[in-house]
Amino acid sequence: VGHVQVRGPQVARGYHEAPEVTAATFADGWLRTGDLGFLADGRLCVTGRDKDVVFVNGRTFHAPDLEEVAAATPGLPTPLAAVIGSTDPADGTERVVVFVRWPRPRREAAHVLAQVTARVRQALAHDDVRVLPLPPGAFPRTTSGKLRRRTMRERYEAGAYGAVEARWCDGTPTPADAVTGAVGGAVPAGPRAGLASSWEEVAGVVAGVWARVLGRPVDGIGVHDRFLDIGGSSLKAMEVLAALEDTFGVSVPPGVLRDRDTVAALTEHLVAAQGGERPEPARPRPASGDSEAVAVVSMACRFPGADTPDAFWDRLVAGHDAVGPVPATRWSTRPGDTARWGAFLGDPAGFDAAYFGIGEQEATATDPQGRIFLELAHEALERAGYAGARRAGRRVGVFAAIGESGYREVLARASGPEGGLPPAALTGKLPNLVAARVAQSLDLTGPALAVDTACSSTLVALHLA
Repeated sequence: VGHVQVRGPQVARGYHEAPEVTAATFADGWLRTGDLGFLADGRLCVTGRDKDVVFVNGRTFHAPDLEEVAAATPGLPTPLAAVIGSTDPADGTERVVVFVRWPRPRREAAHVLAQVTARVRQALAHDDVRVLPLPPGAFPRTTSGKLRRRTMRERYEAGAYGAVEARWCDGTPTPADAVTGAVGGAVPAGPRAGLASSWEEVAGVVAGVWARVLGRPVDGIGVHDRFLDIGGSSLKAMEVLAALEDTFGVSVPPGVLRDRDTVAALTEHLVAAQGGERPEPARPRPASGDSEAVAVVSMACRFPGADTPDAFWDRLVAGHDAVGPVPATRWSTRPGDTARWGAFLGDPAGFDAAYFGIGEQEATATDPQGRIFLELAHEALERAGYAGARRAGRRVGVFAAIGESGYREVLARASGPEGGLPPAALTGKLPNLVAARVAQSLDLTGPALAVDTACSSTLVALHLA
């Protein structure tokens, strides 16, 4: 088995203005594909990816093979696992980490996780194996659905899973130990009586999580400091809640941090939540009327003179008329023109391309309805409390009512007789990609449908959703 490399007149020669990436990807005119394979009877057989190889004691293992071993363990709720190789920062020894999909595992999950550990240890003939349960959204994937094992390894080595490792792996059983290293300060030691810890210990963990998310020293956060007063936001609140759920293994609804916005108040909630038996997950009550009821939990909008639902409502209540003269920035009117009045958005070209990881050239070539729809989708999720970590593991769909905007004609006129449009204009002007662009940019895993049924597009989109 060797590395698969290709070359030819149709193969690229490098990455534009990225010499370091080019040097790492090309060698003597050959493109390193990153695949492993061998030749058999004149045929190339691909065995896997180079980055998916795990090295242990001089031996090589393919991550998918180890993942099959782990996923076949009886008792796992879903047969999904991701395996990475890492290095113990203390002594430089090799370590294998197995991530299994298990949202909010209970205490009895420890027995199943121990079985996973034993199976992988036997397959490797290696003892340093860690098994960490993660929610579904914690398994990053490529656009083609492949696991991003390298991303998971980088997150692990950066300490992103420290709280989970401290809770479920031997040697660090208490939540307080989970954040000792990650916060950069010591956490008060408490009684090692399982998950239910003392008030002081839980408060130390909460303060540590706040410190990490807010980027503040842990000793600079008082137990009665309000979250928003010391730099908190709705996005950071979602990160805090997700970290506390992972650490303590209890459900922390979005409204908890709003109603208990100090370390002291939040600690009281967590201590109470850990006491006694854990409640069963909340189940929706049967609807008293329509069994297919829809709840509207968030809105975002762009109207002439109003960029938020609140501003739009205020204009309606005040009876403001949005119709006015054509702005000079749109087009020039001449005597005799009939189209001299209208209702216009304030800044349809305004778009924070860098925030969504889109280049300026691509943003300019993208239909304004696509750019605005992407911003509104993010705003709606943020208003609902699902713009950050709380969205992980949830199947969120995008159903977009779309129509022709005429932007392709604008691009055609701007390009001149010789063309000159950037490649992104090909997809940027297609209205049927509006929903897909939102799903890709926001990493949503549900359906992404663009609906165009003329005047009934919105009704059909709501019906499909």
